[in-house]
Amino acid sequence: MFPLCLPGSLILLVHQVRDAKIKVLASLKQETDEERLEWKELSALLKVSTENLLRICLLPSFYFLLP
Repeated sequence: MFPLCLPGSLILLVHQVRDAKIKVLASLKQETDEERLEWKELSALLKVSTENLLRICLLPSFYFLLP
């Protein structure tokens, strides 16, 4: 059996993707009520998606093995 991916490197990748999304989110304008509402919705989605990905990454390492 060979590891599909190392959990540590997968967690690093999740953090890098999260950081890139934060950078894009930070660049969005929040001048109108609509833009502020959209920004809040996107930031909530980012939080949930990052938490879910980290839960997956923290599964026992045997889930990351090929048969």
